[in-house]
Amino acid sequence: MSFLILLPLLKSVSAQGCGKDVLVDDFSTTQSKFFDNADRIINKLGGDYGTDGRSTFTIDTNARTLTVIPQQNENVFFFAKYDERACFDLTNYYAFQFDLIAPAGASATFTLTQMMADCSGRVDGGDSVYLPLSNYYKTPGQKQTVTLPFRDFTNLASGNGTFDFVHLKDWTFVDMKPLNQPFVFSNLRLIGGAPGSICCPSSNACPTQSTSASTSASTSASTSASPSPTEFPIQSGAERTAAKGVTVLLGTLGFIYLVFAL
Repeated sequence: MSFLILLPLLKSVSAQGCGKDVLVDDFSTTQSKFFDNADRIINKLGGDYGTDGRSTFTIDTNARTLTVIPQQNENVFFFAKYDERACFDLTNYYAFQFDLIAPAGASATFTLTQMMADCSGRVDGGDSVYLPLSNYYKTPGQKQTVTLPFRDFTNLASGNGTFDFVHLKDWTFVDMKPLNQPFVFSNLRLIGGAPGSICCPSSNACPTQSTSASTSASTSASTSASPSPTEFPIQSGAERTAAKGVTVLLGTLGFIYLVFAL
């Protein structure tokens, strides 16, 4: 009888380690915070947005959008961070997802940048591969949900090594064209369940589609069938390790009790 009581407890504890979808920003409000000697626009996770100074971005809280406009033709970029320290652990997540309207003839690339293990600075030569917008966005001029699976960015752009998903600096949108045309983002979110995480120990238990190019119509259908992203359900590596350890301990105690009960 007592052992049976342990079963729901085991399920509850092990579920604590599962990555959930996280709302990064819906642009319903704007927030700013002063750090790094500047007043910065931040998202719901506390990470800031920025450009190289050769492009602009604006937030429209009525339309709930962020619009980036490239203004010079030299590798312009826009970036988004996921925490104030710019040292975010992605290992409990499968993908970064957002809605996008890009202009006709649009081109750009996506990349991830990484911090040192002690979060003290950016790793030189630590950018992930640069993957083209055309791999993920197929409907110029129309809103489309874009999914960027993190496993697509495993290799470094230098070809020397693999990307460190434990210490993400930022996600970067690079070399946008055409100039003076808007790229409109909305509904930024992290999708839970990365391969190797506690809730998704093997790739067989994770989403198998490497890229997504669904239209807004199919997106509406899939969104209505899935739970809404929650804000701030972020666990540190220590918390996830502790949750896993408690699960193993309770399982062992339950087994010992069952043996003696028999």
